[in-house]
Formats: sequence, C-alpha cells, structure tokens
Amino acid sequence: MQKFHRTSQTLREEELNFAVCGDLCNSLAVYLNDVREHFDRFEKTAKDMLSNVDYKGTTTCRRRKKQDNDGDAAAAAAEELNAKERFRVFTFCSITDKVSTVMERRSQVCKDVSTKFSFLNNLRLNEEEYSRCCNNLVSFYQEDLSTDTVGEVQQFRNYIHSKYQGKTDFTHAELHDIIVQDQIHSVFPNLDLAFRIFLAFMLTNVSAERSFSQLKRIKNPYRTTMGQGDIGLSVSTLN
Repeated sequence: MQKFHRTSQTLREEELNFAVCGDLCNSLAVYLNDVREHFDRFEKTAKDMLSNVDYKGTTTCRRRKKQDNDGDAAAAAAEELNAKERFRVFTFCSITDKVSTVMERRSQVCKDVSTKFSFLNNLRLNEEEYSRCCNNLVSFYQEDLSTDTVGEVQQFRNYIHSKYQGKTDFTHAELHDIIVQDQIHSVFPNLDLAFRIFLAFMLTNVSAERSFSQLKRIKNPYRTTMGQGDIGLSVSTLN
C-alpha cells in the first residue's frame, strides 16, 4: 500500500506532467502483474503476522444455480480447488487483476490527454513538430478548432519568446492567463479555445481526481465510523 499511497500523493501535484502521470499509473499496473505471481511470499508474510489464523475449511459451501453457459470442465476444476487455491484464484488474483486493469485505464487516459495537449506549453518544438501535434488536436476537435490553429500556435510561441526573452517554462494555465490578461483573444481564438478545453478537464483542474481518493475515504474516516448496515453503501461508493 505504501507504493500506492506515495504515487497517489505525487499525482496530486498540480505541475505534474500528464505523461508522467500515465507512466506512474502504468508502473503500478506492472507492479501488480508481478505481485500476482508471488502469492506464496505474501501468504508467508501474512502467516508470520497472524500465526494462529488459517484458511477456513470448505466442507460446506453455497452452490449457485448452474447457468446454461457454464462449462463442465471449469466447474469441475473449481470444485477440486482446496481452500488455499480458492483464495488465491477467487480473491487474491481477482483483486490484483481488477486494480491492475484500473491502473492501466488511468494510465491510458493520462497519456491520451498528454498526447493531444502537452505540446501547447512546450515552447521548444520545431515547426514540423508543432504542425504535426496541431493537426492531431484539430482532427480530434474538428467541430471546435479550425486549421488556423497551426499558425496561431507558431505565432503565439514567437509572441511568448519576444515578451519573456526566451523563457520557456510555462504551464497551460499560465499561458492562457497571458492571453486573457493581454486581451489577445481575437488574435489567437483557436488557441484560446484549446487551452479552455484542456483546463476544463476534471483531471487538469481538480488534482484530487488524479489520486485514489475513494481508497483514502474508505480506509480512514469511513472505516472508523460506519456500522454493519453501512458496509453495502460504502462498497457501492467505490463502484
């Protein structure tokens, strides 16, 4: 959990690049895939901490109604598993696979946003790179942006270089503030709109959306105050 906690805290940094956010989430997915193959190590650690606890016997079990699409081989294999294997397959692997999938999805979302918008505050690209990135953004937002965006981005880069004497370290919000404060919306209408689209994303203007906030809420205040009847409500909050 320490890896997840430290990553969650880092993801809340406002200045963190979205490509880095994607790589961090992907690193957790890779870590979980590795953890999945080391069940015995985690089992040993748990037994060292709780020496008097063992798997509950499976002499009695609840059987669900057989469905038409159930395979006989799969059902037979499930019945042959002992308590340890049932826990590994249906609990340990199920949890790691689910969380890994979520991390991969978060990673892909961050990388998609970064691919489309990160060039807007990168003032070190050459003309060809600006043109390629702009065309990619315009093709995705065809109803909002026009082909003039390419020329606007190039002119805006020159404007920033001239005004700030070569300074290149700006965030998207800072660059948009320059457009607003200098009242140059009419010169860069498409660029202004592109910044506003980016800054309107929940991932960009609410840093908590990048962290694992639901996990923190369940782990700390809710767990110490909820009763037995509140468990179902708390679990549904995570879904």
